[in-house]
Amino acid sequence: MEPLHPHVYWHVLGFTFDGTVLIYSWVTMAIVFILGRLAVRQASPGRPTFLQNAFELLLETLGGFVREQIHPKQRRLILSIVASLFTYLLVANLIGLIPGQTSPTADLNVTLGMAIGVFLLVQISGLYIKGLRGYIEHFKGPIKAPLTWIFFGPLTVVEELAKPLTLSFRLFGNIFAGEVLLGLLVAIPLWLGGFIPAVAWMAFSIIVGFIQAFIFTMLTLVYVGIMTSEEH
Repeated sequence: MEPLHPHVYWHVLGFTFDGTVLIYSWVTMAIVFILGRLAVRQASPGRPTFLQNAFELLLETLGGFVREQIHPKQRRLILSIVASLFTYLLVANLIGLIPGQTSPTADLNVTLGMAIGVFLLVQISGLYIKGLRGYIEHFKGPIKAPLTWIFFGPLTVVEELAKPLTLSFRLFGNIFAGEVLLGLLVAIPLWLGGFIPAVAWMAFSIIVGFIQAFIFTMLTLVYVGIMTSEEH
């Protein structure tokens, strides 16, 4: 997939890296880190700041989902991971709305890498909570009758391997398509009224960026919950 803007590529030891995507990824991480530090540094029970309220609301909301989905042994760790994941994705999705900038999540390599990270988190969580035997039992399928694993086993494996693909393509497709359309609307001359649809689409893209970050985070919780559930 061709990038929306000219990209800088770095060639190191025979490998080619998209320098533009890496820079925007680092910028996103820096923004998230700074926002988190400001929220904690200025935290006050009497006069909470906007950032403090925002992060507390995020943690309370995600904490409710974590308590419903995640095994007690992992709740604290998973809450930290998904809170960081959601914040990163939200900032990454919205950077591309700034004229001339691009979202890291508009690159399939980034979303696929994050989805693979979620996949590894799910598998490690299953091994940690269930042990090797319980982890293998998960892949025998939902029906525990004799020999049913011959049919359900391969289906479960395929389903598990398909999860990072669906996660990555969903996020990438929505963010990339939004940036393409925004670029087309911005290119419309002002005397043709191009400013109005561009602003309207930008407002809509903010909502889409939030929803896509939320969906990716929620699916991460669901996948971990399914893998570590005693019923599977």
